[in-house]
Amino acid sequence: MLSTQTFNDYTAAGDLAMRRKFFEDWYAKKDGGGKKVDSAIRIFDSTVAINYPEYLIEAMTFGS
Repeated sequence: MLSTQTFNDYTAAGDLAMRRKFFEDWYAKKDGGGKKVDSAIRIFDSTVAINYPEYLIEAMTFGS
């Protein structure tokens, strides 16, 4: 879901605590909402089959 550059920056961040901090800082930047949209578009445009967790499937079909 991440761009190649962002993924490389994420993997270079180090241990789990540092990676968590990376994401907190990444989403806190000016266009944090746009990054979420970018991630969603990458998921929906993907040609790879995605096995969504059951709780997400339930959330998407709630009330229907």
